[in-house]
Amino acid sequence: MAEKNNACKLNFETALINVDSKKVFDWHTRPGAFEVLSPPWLAVKLIAKKGGIANGDSVCLEIPVGPISIKWNLAHDNYIENKQFQDYQVSGPFSRWRHTHRFIGQPAGCLLEDEIEFGLPASFLTQPLFVNAVTHELQRLFRYRSEVLQNVFSKPDQEVKSMNVLVSGSHGLIGSSLTPYLTSLGHKVKRLLRSSTDASVDDIVWDQKRLLTPNELQGIDAVIHLAGENIASGRWDENKKKALQDSRVNSTKLLCESISRLDSTPNSFLCASAIGYYGEGGTKELEETALSGNSFLSHLCQDWENATKSLQERNVRVINLRFGVVLSPKSGALARMLPPFKFGAGGNIGNGKQYMSWIALDDVVHAISYCLDNDAVSGPVNFVAPKPVTNAEFTKAMGRVLNRPTFFPVPEFAARLAFGEMADELLLNSCRVKPTKLINSGYQFLYPDIDSALRHVLGK
Repeated sequence: MAEKNNACKLNFETALINVDSKKVFDWHTRPGAFEVLSPPWLAVKLIAKKGGIANGDSVCLEIPVGPISIKWNLAHDNYIENKQFQDYQVSGPFSRWRHTHRFIGQPAGCLLEDEIEFGLPASFLTQPLFVNAVTHELQRLFRYRSEVLQNVFSKPDQEVKSMNVLVSGSHGLIGSSLTPYLTSLGHKVKRLLRSSTDASVDDIVWDQKRLLTPNELQGIDAVIHLAGENIASGRWDENKKKALQDSRVNSTKLLCESISRLDSTPNSFLCASAIGYYGEGGTKELEETALSGNSFLSHLCQDWENATKSLQERNVRVINLRFGVVLSPKSGALARMLPPFKFGAGGNIGNGKQYMSWIALDDVVHAISYCLDNDAVSGPVNFVAPKPVTNAEFTKAMGRVLNRPTFFPVPEFAARLAFGEMADELLLNSCRVKPTKLINSGYQFLYPDIDSALRHVLGK
């Protein structure tokens, strides 16, 4: 790190990416690339965007700083095709910011070099206090970006066939990461939205109470249906259960009926489900052929998957995505667990012996894209990592990664008191699930063990 005139200069270099620099540069020009490279622990929002990365293009971000948010306006210049581009601050939190992205061709691939020049406001006061903190955060950021790019180009010879994909639930945990990833690969994504607030001309606004028209579905090659009421928000009273049923089963039936009426149907329909399908499984390994359970969540998943049968009768390839616990600090189970663990107040839930089948969000996104391209995959597919852990093992892993003690268990009665019926099905039941179909089809997990997954999503 160099300092001059109260400004700092940092250089970060990725490991060698095993594709030529033109392909890596082209990927950065596509919609969604910025979102894919944004770490999940930074709650940065893309407010507005003009163009891409060429000279004169710009982007407006909203970044949280404590209890407030600051707008960060950036513009691009010094664009050299296949070689470099720069962004600089127009207005925002720094007194100076210029980021040079260089793409350096190598005989075996491409090196990416990021040069950052930044200054802090009132630097004679803030520089000594905060420059190390900013440097540390930038190191985390570019370590994460390097790993993401390695994952994106993990199969350099793979050619992605561009598709028109309809995605519901694009604002959810999975959909908000999947949509930009698909567009960064060259797919065209049309979103199925419940509100017109941020709808573009290509999106469809749907209240989940009507059949979609043939014109709205025209030209769709594949549908990825992820929409549904948040299952972990609020106690499962009768109103909540009805909302869960309506938002999953009834909406899926309507969507499938709309598609089945088309003269030319999409090739594939990928529909969310969950490993709650299996219910309490103890220590038994559960593959996709295992029988369903007999709980509320099991019956909900059965009805959800049965709602896709009308498409199977039209010879549409249907995949039921049985998600395990998806790990991301943005939302979901991990986001709720983080605060107590960060304060050293984490611990086992119940006796800690129950199995927890988890999967990193990156693997969810990559595996969905993999299934989209792989016609041999169909039917129920377990979206879990190959190494499930007990709750006690997960607790120890969180302690190791966060470097915090984990001495505060949550007794079963306390979990039931706080969450009611939901506690048994989501926290106390044991579900040891194996991703047999993904493994047999050739999918290679990015994060097969719990430590590597937690370190990646938490930037540790």
